[in-house]
Amino acid sequence: MKGLNIKLLRTIDFLTLAYVGILSILIAIFHEGLKHWGIYLLAHALYVVVVIILISWAAKSKNKAIHFFRDTYALISLFFFYEELEGLIHIIFTKSFDHLVNGLELAIFGVYPTVWLQNIARPWLTEFFVYSYFSYYFMIIIPALALYIPGRKQEFHEFSINVMLAYYISFIIFVLFPVEGPRFALAPLYTTPLKGYAFSQIHAYFMDMGAYRGGAMPSSHIAATVVSLVMMRRYEKRIYYPMFPLVIFMILSTIYGRYHYVSDAVAGILVGWLSLALISQIRKKRPLSEEPLYSPIQ
Repeated sequence: MKGLNIKLLRTIDFLTLAYVGILSILIAIFHEGLKHWGIYLLAHALYVVVVIILISWAAKSKNKAIHFFRDTYALISLFFFYEELEGLIHIIFTKSFDHLVNGLELAIFGVYPTVWLQNIARPWLTEFFVYSYFSYYFMIIIPALALYIPGRKQEFHEFSINVMLAYYISFIIFVLFPVEGPRFALAPLYTTPLKGYAFSQIHAYFMDMGAYRGGAMPSSHIAATVVSLVMMRRYEKRIYYPMFPLVIFMILSTIYGRYHYVSDAVAGILVGWLSLALISQIRKKRPLSEEPLYSPIQ
């Protein structure tokens, strides 16, 4: 395989490779105590090779499947990126910083907000907020499909890089400032369990199966959703208007459901806006019109 032509790289490629590179550097420096740390570096190296091959193939092929994965590989990689962080949260700091977050919130509110909210807990309210929390997944998938399926490639690319930058920033902060979240750190203070109906029970089961202790600050859910909302306001207002109240309820659900502190939610909003601001600055140096969104043979 010949060397990759750098002119084929899109902004999303630079951001994704930079994220993998930063994480690899952190692993190489702080690998003491991390079992099988070499496997992480090997996995990252293989990932980079696969991405380079995919980009090269897409530049020469008319195969729609190859172009689909070339356009969406970063979003598809989210599951891999999130899951691998479970073993990396404490490579730098062995302890979490929940005590700092709780101290801040206690000083501001006089109570722990998630603990205080158990006073209003009701089965119907719990069920409602579980639906609200679950709606997060559709707030990323539906906007992406709404742009990609009609072939609005420029808009889809802009959506992807803004959303993915929000995730990348959040994931790096997870490692630099590990926070478990209130459902772990404040567990002894909850005297009222959050009991809803059927859906909340199913959701709780899968959360216990898939979630891990760490990665609460900032809320990557909120960061990405805020970006998605702004992108829909820019590109697809038919989705933006019904999405807006859902985003508000989703943010509230992260606190009511004890997944995040109020501070996590605020930090998530700030990371979302930071991502938008950074991409805006990038666009001044590399306009969207200069992005290699179509292969030379198309």
